[in-house]
Amino acid sequence: MQIVKQTKVRSGWPVSRTLAALGVPRSVYYAWTARASLRDKVGKPCRASELLPEERTAICEFALLFPKIGYRKLTWMMVDAQVVCVGESTVYRTLSEADLLSRWKRSAPFALDGKSVSTELQAALEKAGGAKPRVVHDHGSEFVNRDVAAVVEVHNLIDIKTRPRHPESNGIVERFNGTVRDESNNDYGDNYLQAEATIAKLMHHYNHERLHATLGYMTPATWHHGQANQVRDERARRIAAARAHRKTINQQRFNQAA
Repeated sequence: MQIVKQTKVRSGWPVSRTLAALGVPRSVYYAWTARASLRDKVGKPCRASELLPEERTAICEFALLFPKIGYRKLTWMMVDAQVVCVGESTVYRTLSEADLLSRWKRSAPFALDGKSVSTELQAALEKAGGAKPRVVHDHGSEFVNRDVAAVVEVHNLIDIKTRPRHPESNGIVERFNGTVRDESNNDYGDNYLQAEATIAKLMHHYNHERLHATLGYMTPATWHHGQANQVRDERARRIAAARAHRKTINQQRFNQAA
């Protein structure tokens, strides 16, 4: 701008000729002259979709209620309960900033050996009254040992070893047992009736309340009744509605602060 001014004074060139010689577009030059300051302006970031403070608080409080559950499952639990309706990445960032990300924690390992298995097997056979059950196992050391083999031989039981690396043999049962152990912390009460009630409660939770990653974070009951598409549509609707509401609130706050 100083060069253009000096050139006009010294040579009488019009502004357009000087700009052409300098290779500066006229629109740029006049935009400069219209500015009060030539310092670079830092653009105001667009934060219309930024989480509301109350939403951040709700996410953190919800995560603290379920410390063993990962952020993905927490996301859809919150959407279904209409606590906070956002995507998985937003929940991840929020929990990461609050240092609340939790990896999957297994329950404490349960000590089980051949002597314990043989004792329980013997007690079950005595109560069964002459029944001849099959003993199905996956070659675990608690089943493949002298104590258990002795009980199997004395009672003439059928000992069935599943095929190695063949999860179809008992994979479903193993997976369910693992889930039960993790969610109950191996606490089934002090007697059979308490254990039965605990298992029944876990079964209901597993089928009707627990969100499964392989089912798109839905319950088995949802898929069994053919309601998966309805759940997807409702979740999308809630997230879109929450985003629109968030945008409106943030815009109002920005306008008030301006």
